[in-house]
Amino acid sequence: MNDSTILTFLFTDIEGSTSKWEEQPELMALAVARHDALLREAVQRQRGRIVKTTGDGIYAAFPNPADGLAAVIDIQLALLDPAATAGMSLAVRCGLHTGAVHARDDDYFGSTINRTARIMGAAHGGQVLVSQAIADLLRECLPAGVSLKDLGNVRLKGLATTETVFQVIHPKLYQNFPALRELEATPNNLPQQLTSFIGRERERDEIEELLESTRLLTLLGMGGLGKTRLSLQVATCVMDAYPDGIWFIDLQTIRDDSLVASETARVLGVREESGRPLLQTLAAHLKSRKLMLILDNCEQIADACASLADALLRGAAGLRILATSREVLRIAGECLYQLQPLPVPPDDERGLDAVHHYPGVALFLDRAREQQPSFELNARNLASVVTICRELDGIPLALELAAARVRSLSIEHIAQRLSDRFRLLGSGTRTAMPRHQTLAAMVDWSHQLLNDGERTLFECLAIFTGGFDLDGAQGVCGPALAEGDDVVGTLMGLVDKSLVMSIADSDRAAAGSNGSPIAATGEAMALPGRYRMLETIRAFALGKLDNSGLATETARRHAAYFLGLAERADEEIRGLRKPYWCARLTAEHDNLRAAMAWLNGQGGDTDAALRIGVKLAAFWRFQGHATEGRAYLREALAHPDAARFPRAHAGATLEAGILASFQGDNDEARAMGEASLALYRSLGRVSEESSVLIMLGVVLQSSGAFAEARVCHEQALAISRTLGAKAPQAICLVNLANVDMLRGDAAAARSGLLAALDVLAESGEGTASVYAHEMLGQLDLREGALATARERFVSAHALALRTGDVMQQAKITMLLGRTDIAVTDGDTGWTCLAQGLERLQRLAQKEETLLALDMAAEALQMRGDAAAATRVRAACNAARLRFKFHWPPMDRAVHERDESAAAALLGDAATADAHQQGSSWTLQQTVDFALERIAHATATAGSRPSSEDPVQRAPDASPPSPASARRSAQ
Repeated sequence: MNDSTILTFLFTDIEGSTSKWEEQPELMALAVARHDALLREAVQRQRGRIVKTTGDGIYAAFPNPADGLAAVIDIQLALLDPAATAGMSLAVRCGLHTGAVHARDDDYFGSTINRTARIMGAAHGGQVLVSQAIADLLRECLPAGVSLKDLGNVRLKGLATTETVFQVIHPKLYQNFPALRELEATPNNLPQQLTSFIGRERERDEIEELLESTRLLTLLGMGGLGKTRLSLQVATCVMDAYPDGIWFIDLQTIRDDSLVASETARVLGVREESGRPLLQTLAAHLKSRKLMLILDNCEQIADACASLADALLRGAAGLRILATSREVLRIAGECLYQLQPLPVPPDDERGLDAVHHYPGVALFLDRAREQQPSFELNARNLASVVTICRELDGIPLALELAAARVRSLSIEHIAQRLSDRFRLLGSGTRTAMPRHQTLAAMVDWSHQLLNDGERTLFECLAIFTGGFDLDGAQGVCGPALAEGDDVVGTLMGLVDKSLVMSIADSDRAAAGSNGSPIAATGEAMALPGRYRMLETIRAFALGKLDNSGLATETARRHAAYFLGLAERADEEIRGLRKPYWCARLTAEHDNLRAAMAWLNGQGGDTDAALRIGVKLAAFWRFQGHATEGRAYLREALAHPDAARFPRAHAGATLEAGILASFQGDNDEARAMGEASLALYRSLGRVSEESSVLIMLGVVLQSSGAFAEARVCHEQALAISRTLGAKAPQAICLVNLANVDMLRGDAAAARSGLLAALDVLAESGEGTASVYAHEMLGQLDLREGALATARERFVSAHALALRTGDVMQQAKITMLLGRTDIAVTDGDTGWTCLAQGLERLQRLAQKEETLLALDMAAEALQMRGDAAAATRVRAACNAARLRFKFHWPPMDRAVHERDESAAAALLGDAATADAHQQGSSWTLQQTVDFALERIAHATATAGSRPSSEDPVQRAPDASPPSPASARRSAQ
């Protein structure tokens, strides 16, 4: 974000312009046009700039206060002559203020702008008002004959703090104006706010709009969200609509229901009448008045507040009530406004400019500067500030308590100590209510308002991480509730009391997505409704759970529930319900991780620990979590008693091998495969034996052992045919075709793939279909049939989206990009190539990443960047040796062809230097270099992006160099 700048601002407005437009529209149009020209000339003459027009006024900026004052005096003097505005007299009110602002997109932002506008709003037509800051700077250097008249300290609409306002006195200008249009003109008892209003501007505007049509609006939310502060800010902005006043009823210390009406009467100055209920007396008093009541902190006396609001609204048509509460009042006509925490940056947001614009960060920075005026966000403390704002969930009170620590702790130390947030944030402002002085007290206040059943459920729900659905809450927490307590009803009570939040569908999709398009498919959206606790609330509840004696049993039920969910998912995730289960497990990923950690650790259940890893392995592959899955399975298999559970042990060994193969670690994959094959044969599990053979075949073909690979695939195919299992048959046929491709026998590969597609049409197996179409597309590329190849890739990409196969999505995106580069040197192809390469590396797909780098090297050499292409090829060759990957003959032929061409261009010395440099790179360094060169190619590409979907646009030109299949279906 740009550094703040000190400027002087002028706001103007024509008083009574609406009636003039109605009465004489043609003359007013001419008058305003001349008015605009007059103001523009005066501003420019004094070195100012009109930032924008505002209705019938302007908003201008000047480098210093003297220029602003000179301009505004010139304006008012010129307007004395009606001839200057086409014969129509215009009374223009003006406000002048100076202060710090931030510049963005030819505009300025900050409290200085708001204050200038409010100062102008307090003026009358023909009057010029300036702030205390202007007066302090110009008092000793005013123009001749000009003076400043002190109009006193006033409260201005929408501002948290008062302003001392001065009127500019000039001998030729009118001087005797009515009292200022200030906040105090409307009766009220609103407490003065001592801090700036930050981060709730959108909510303020929405509430103002709702109040136009709603008679009872309840600001609902947990403690510490700033409900009271927001209600007071709204009140200052809507003063003009309530000529009989806005009255603040502070209920935070009241516990007796009978005192609610009494406190309201005291604030309004209503005396109780003998023999008449006080509510009737209040209603009669309000009947003919137009005013607003703010009922603040209703939750502990919600029934009494509901009765008061209902009675008064029925008896007083001009009454509006704005209530703040942690609990719904539940009366007819109540409109709820659910206040959320302040937005904070996502975990991966590290842009200094972008972070500044998050309201949670803005509030933290403002309050931190109150403690340490020199505090600024910079590259060094950025990560810590983001961590603090995220860990504290954007809760304003928590952010303010953390900011108060800036005086005594470094920002890094504050971020590091948030794991014990209740101790760290253990004291606040002395004058605040006790429940707002510490973070623990803030949450404990809500906890005390719960009944026994709600407390039990609240504490048990803390076991969930990343949210939960109703089925999970019933399965895990239901047994802990007393007989007669209902999970659904009790949970709704916690939602109503703002301790649990319902996650909207849009939020759920965003929270559950890991970058996979599966989250956007229609099938995946039929997920159960989800709920969550803010992390601060959950930390408090978890502490209560630990002290209750229920923690171990709750964790056991949690792990059992998610093992059951993983088992249900595994039954369907390879079929038509794959999108649903990928999305469902993604939404529950944090809970699954917690369950696995408990089973592997404190729970000590080796059998369950192995089984949950087996059941989640397909999900890990499909959704790009192979590295995490391998780490978990290694830990589970390392248990000393793992061999006591032979079937689970064999399954975990197989899945660990598949994941290793998936990431190109062939030595580990082969060892795991052979171990699991021996285990399954000892158990007589023929079906699982077929799965192991398929995996071993893939590992062997990747290493170049084609004869052994074919034996494995043929044995697996024979078993599948004996069992009548269509899907495994199709997978075996695809893998056999891949062996033929890797050997260079394109005709045999095409024949095998077409046969596999016939079987796949009967089986409904989606994953193998993706591979079959992608491999046929590669064969078409080799034969120069680019349009046909692209059609195959588009079909494969659509299947990969539907099945949620993120690795294949990335690979096919890359191949589509390579195809388009061959057709036309436009940046659409380069962009797809870069996206595919980057995602394959992020998914730790070593073999597929090398394929993408091969494609990048070919494309760069076609572009004339032979030196870069040579470096990338050298790096790929070194990586294949390290990883023991087979180098297909056709790939080697392309490599040798391009190497010769590049060497002829570069010369021996430059070629040797490129080889030496590339051979020393890690895979990540190679990817980074290739992406940098692709970005350069994109910036200088021959055509600009099309508005069409790049996956759907068809090419028609010469083929690229051939590419080989790498990974097979498993």
